[in-house]
Formats: sequence, structure tokens, C-alpha cells
Amino acid sequence: AGAGWEEGGDTWYQEGSLAIGHTSGVIFIVPLGFLARAEGADPEEVQRRVVEQSVVLDASDGCCVCSLAWCSPDHRYITSGAIDGKLRVWDVLQPLWPIFIRSVTRGWITEMFWFNTMGYGGAVVVCTSDGRIGAWFPRTAYLTW
Repeated sequence: AGAGWEEGGDTWYQEGSLAIGHTSGVIFIVPLGFLARAEGADPEEVQRRVVEQSVVLDASDGCCVCSLAWCSPDHRYITSGAIDGKLRVWDVLQPLWPIFIRSVTRGWITEMFWFNTMGYGGAVVVCTSDGRIGAWFPRTAYLTW
């Protein structure tokens, strides 16, 4: 399962959140403030409250989430990579379904991260289980290996 940290900003999702990817394909966005208050609490109670207080992203296909990355230019978006080889882009303010899905490998996505590119609006670097490294540019939907 994947996990991604995001810190800073001026809205609830930018004040600091932890994205936790699960083997079931579900992603929990947990506010860091909640985790700080949960220190020393009963682990089962913490788990129950995480599920209750998190924003939940669900690809509904049961694919294990292997990698997560927050969008560096705008922390409103997060990408997820799974064992089905698909890159998904999520809007945490409209979390019912991914806003973009693209199949990028026949294997699975092992790592990804956002980086800023001058004039291109950012890109996501994707590493796959078959040893490839690529860059996906959301503004143009272009993928290069």
C-alpha cells in the first residue's frame, strides 16, 4: 500500500494531510491534526475514527494502491498508481471518482511523484514494475518514456 504526505496551505486539505492507500483500492485522506490528537489512544478506536473522519477515494475496482503523490503545483489533486497499471488523478474536493484514468503499464506502478515544470503546469514521474520510467504531463495528457 502507498502513503503520501502533504503539508502547508490554507484550506483543510492543505493544512496537512496523510494519504493512505489500501490493498482494497481505497485511499484515505486523513488530516494530520486528527493524528496528533490520537496519539496514545487505543489503536482500534483510532482506526475506527480514521475511517469516520477521512475523505475516502475509492476506485471501486479492488486494485491494491502501490503509490501516491500529491500534486505539487496545487495540493487539491493527488495521483494514485495501482497493480492494474493505471494512473488515477483525484480531486480531493470532489472525491466520488477519479477525474482522470490512464493505463500506463502492463505491470504495476511502483513509484510516482509530481514535479514543477516551467510553463507546462507540472508533470508526474512514473516508475513501473517492468523497469520503465516515464513522465506524464496532465495539461496535455502526454506520456513519454
